[in-house]
Amino acid sequence: MKALHKAALLLATYLSSCHHAVAVLVGDEVCITGYVMDNFCIFDNQGFLLDNRDVTTLQNPEDHSFHCLMDVDFCFKSGFQVLGEKDPDTDRHCLGFRLDDTDAVLAAGRALGKRGYCTTCTGGDSDRDYGFLATVKGTVKEIGDGSSDVVTGTPILTNVTMLDESVGCDGNPTLPPLCVRSLEMTPTAPTNLFAEPALECPSELTQVTPLNNGALTLYTEVVVSPTSDSESILCVRLESDSESWVSFGISPTGLMFGANAIIGNAAYDSVQKYNSTLDVTKQKPFAAMDETHQTLMNTKVTQEDGKTVVSFSKYLKEEGENEILAEGENTFLWAVGSSNAPGYHAARGEFTLDFTATA
Repeated sequence: MKALHKAALLLATYLSSCHHAVAVLVGDEVCITGYVMDNFCIFDNQGFLLDNRDVTTLQNPEDHSFHCLMDVDFCFKSGFQVLGEKDPDTDRHCLGFRLDDTDAVLAAGRALGKRGYCTTCTGGDSDRDYGFLATVKGTVKEIGDGSSDVVTGTPILTNVTMLDESVGCDGNPTLPPLCVRSLEMTPTAPTNLFAEPALECPSELTQVTPLNNGALTLYTEVVVSPTSDSESILCVRLESDSESWVSFGISPTGLMFGANAIIGNAAYDSVQKYNSTLDVTKQKPFAAMDETHQTLMNTKVTQEDGKTVVSFSKYLKEEGENEILAEGENTFLWAVGSSNAPGYHAARGEFTLDFTATA
């Protein structure tokens, strides 16, 4: 059954997109080809282009003039960002990455734009009047707060390099975090198309473990399959007294090295599986597993009134991952962030649980 469940996940992933829907972290190298837009026309002009109020900015950025982008000071002084792809459900481009080097954007745009209507552009008669499309490379400097209605929502790129759109990203473009959410591409367990439904979690999880001096509470329950040990699942709910990412780790040694982790982040509406990397110098102690391992079920993350709740269920035994014992002592890790921005933890700890009594 589990093999078929994974086959369904692979099929859904292939059909939906070839991108990797993984949240970016500080220090990540980014490459994206998209329309470059000034923040004024996105956020401060009621969502319409300054030079054509019949056009919704995120719907048709190809209609945005180089004149507005390059000549109008309150447009370019608002800063720029490169947009993600258009969501077919909303017919709007998702927000991408803010660019911290306005001079580099202006230099590239003015060289590309047709001189005339754009008075500061230096391009020839065959160059463009509208639609600044470019390949942008850079390094993530800040994550952003994940909101889609203010400029602070998107990550900031530094070390920005502006390239022609034809350069591309060698078939591996970076999917912006807000595109992950708007396209609903966060890896979650899809419906199993080929087998009987997986085991279900009970409405109440009976094993309660206080963590982080009571600021984090873990609720768990093991549901044992009557037919196969490999189908047994662990049901988990984490309730944190902070609005931040929350992590649950499986580590036989009690160390971060070699651990598997499930991280819930409300900013990206994401509950995913990760492996440890030990790359703490770039604030990337964990990296998301590939789509074939994103087999979590019943995933949910909510954030309200200063609290974060993360729920999921996972198979006890999965290939290439640390096993959770239905009977016997397990060593787990917990961690919480200082905010929703992915990065080094604000607090962490180790603990053991034995599910023998509840299995």
